Amino acid sequence: MPSLSDVTLFDIAEIGVPPYSARGITENFGIEGGQLLRDINGTLQDLGATQFRKLTLTVTCTDMDSPALDGVWRGRTLTIDCQTEFSYKTGGSPERTVVPGSSRTGMLASADGGGADGFTYYRPRLTMKVADWQTSTGDGWGNVGVNWQMQLREV
Repeated sequence: MPSLSDVTLFDIAEIGVPPYSARGITENFGIEGGQLLRDINGTLQDLGATQFRKLTLTVTCTDMDSPALDGVWRGRTLTIDCQTEFSYKTGGSPERTVVPGSSRTGMLASADGGGADGFTYYRPRLTMKVADWQTSTGDGWGNVGVNWQMQLREV
């Protein structure tokens, strides 16, 4: 049986990710916070406080086995190791916690072997609360697998 790291980079620390429940996973990020309004001169201004700049995440997957959703209710806090990479200019620092071992410096492809592209890439580790989740199964006879989706909001 393959190890979890052979199947997916995605992980949920508190409940885990069973093998064959997260292949082909997709992550869709969104943003919360910010309050965009136009001033009297028509210039767009952000009146939102920086502490409200949070991420939303929708995880969607179809695989053969069920995800570990037993005991997962709206409002539960989970630590998510994302598979999606974020980046920032090398020399700066990431805004989110880095999944250990996931940070790398980007390289440009070129005939001479490449060079640094000036960016550092990493997978974020996010502390999030469950907003909602759904799961469904396909044709029982065809054993087509389990569809699931989890919606999360950054704490």
